Amino acid sequence: MSWTVIKEDSEGTEISKLSEEFFLSENDILYSADFRVIRYLDPNGDTTFNSMMFDDLITDMTNLKKQRLKSADLIDKIISLAIDCKKEVHTYLKFYGD
Repeated sequence: MSWTVIKEDSEGTEISKLSEEFFLSENDILYSADFRVIRYLDPNGDTTFNSMMFDDLITDMTNLKKQRLKSADLIDKIISLAIDCKKEVHTYLKFYGD
């Protein structure tokens, strides 16, 4: 399963976008109780993370990075976008599913 990851404002306007898609397999991470928020990524729809969720998203991505060394650069970019969103008002990180 893959997602396009976009940082958006409150109107849904794209601020920045990852140049590559984020991949996870259903058996890999999704639905795992080990993760607080990425286990809720909708593979067939869209998932939006807001200011109250960024700390959990950053923690989940940091833990995921330890397991998925091949994807470390992409995960670092997602973490960076989440940190940027935390610093700005009314910004969201949206994962657009297939």
